[in-house]
Amino acid sequence: MTVLDPATGKREHMQVPRFATPAAARFWSHALKAIVKRLDKVGMAKSACLGIFSDSTAPTPVIEMFAKIAPGLGWMRGCHGVSRATKPYPVRGGGMVVYHEHCYGMSIPNPRTKIFSIWDQNGPPAAYFRSDFDHLPPRGFRSIAERALYQGKRGFGRMCLDYWDSPLTAGKRRGSYADVFNRWPISTCSQRRPTLMKLAGPGPDGPLSTIRYELLLEGLQEAEATMFIAEATGRRAKRLGKDLTRRCRRLLVERINVARIVNGYYGPATWDHAGWQDASRRLYETAAEVRQALRK
Repeated sequence: MTVLDPATGKREHMQVPRFATPAAARFWSHALKAIVKRLDKVGMAKSACLGIFSDSTAPTPVIEMFAKIAPGLGWMRGCHGVSRATKPYPVRGGGMVVYHEHCYGMSIPNPRTKIFSIWDQNGPPAAYFRSDFDHLPPRGFRSIAERALYQGKRGFGRMCLDYWDSPLTAGKRRGSYADVFNRWPISTCSQRRPTLMKLAGPGPDGPLSTIRYELLLEGLQEAEATMFIAEATGRRAKRLGKDLTRRCRRLLVERINVARIVNGYYGPATWDHAGWQDASRRLYETAAEVRQALRK
């Protein structure tokens, strides 16, 4: 790991102790407490988790060590297999998986045969769109939140905010670049590495917003509006009335079908953003109608 001297700004490399040893337990106990404390300052303490498991997990002594020194922290798992768990699930050694990310089972059902109750997704599963790379088209960024919902998932991944390219360490080919996940000579997270590395751009004092980041935020807002409409249609149809309920369901089917076109390995249709502003306008106008109807 990299050690930074706050007084001088000097950086040094440090080899951490081997896992499942007394030295590792002492080191990671202090390190994890400091990490969680720092996350708590920005309201993210509950989001902290260990990882990354894959289709397999980790040696039992390693899991036991972390269960003992950090009993409140669960694990992230990035793998192939689908999980339908509705709550965190245990693994051997006392660990608990709180975030299960998978890349199989990514199809979106035909809305004329099945629509998930997208307003109450539970459990650790999250969608990993393994074709979502840094060259993802704009429409891909804007639709990713809804695409996950329509697959019955509560979230999406695997992406990073500010894992920019950096020069490789000494001994590597000059001019080569690597990312944070794979910059060490004898360390790799293999296929569990993120495929979308940078939502933000580098600035003089930290990350800067980008078009792709703003598109993602707009997509999250539209996903929230869609969830609001879907829940009202699914649970309070009588209060909405037949006409508004019919129009809400037609809107949902339309948005799901658009997501089905965009989803998967991206072809020409993904770049065709025609009509997106009209679709957004109709979504928010319908959400406003639903809100007004529920107030009566």
